[in-house]
Amino acid sequence: MAIIRNTLLIICLFVILPLSGCADIENLGRTIDPWGSPTDSATRAPVRSETMPAEVQANAFTNLPPVKVAILLPLSGPQANIGEAMLQSAQLALFDIGYNNFQLMPRDTQGTTSGAGKAATSAINDGAQIILGPLFANSVRAVKAVAKPRGINVIAFSTDWTLADNSTFLMGFMPFSQVDRVTQYAAANGYRSIAMIAPRDKYGDI
Repeated sequence: MAIIRNTLLIICLFVILPLSGCADIENLGRTIDPWGSPTDSATRAPVRSETMPAEVQANAFTNLPPVKVAILLPLSGPQANIGEAMLQSAQLALFDIGYNNFQLMPRDTQGTTSGAGKAATSAINDGAQIILGPLFANSVRAVKAVAKPRGINVIAFSTDWTLADNSTFLMGFMPFSQVDRVTQYAAANGYRSIAMIAPRDKYGDI
């Protein structure tokens, strides 16, 4: 959870910065529920970051333009536990940022290709300026087909590097970096003979 939360915090910061300029800093005094509240399985209530804990109020963003960011996750279906965990992490990251004009728009992909396409369409029609997610390669393809013609960038969590292009960016753990870290660790500890267990497909070949 901590890794996911920190990653999403970084994503949110990089989403905000290109869409905003410099701003004054101001202490905020209201409180919010960082967990938000669900409405139905397809659309969750938008989550706004209106305040932050007193000890970090000095870092609050003010006078920045409104930003609408959709996050597409499997909030129902077999992978719902993963989707819910990532949504909670995103909401906590948003709470940490304390950007009162940042609107997070959760959408349920249901873990399916068609669900991802519908979720992207719903988010874009509601004004999403950028899309975070979805998780799975086939879902990313469906979202790209909807988002690219509308000029909406996608930051997906897939590890399928072939999906990346000038409007789709990946935040998954790529096989290249994983193998590099493992072999560096093995070499540093004196291991010279390494076996690999992997699927015999393109991913395994890489």
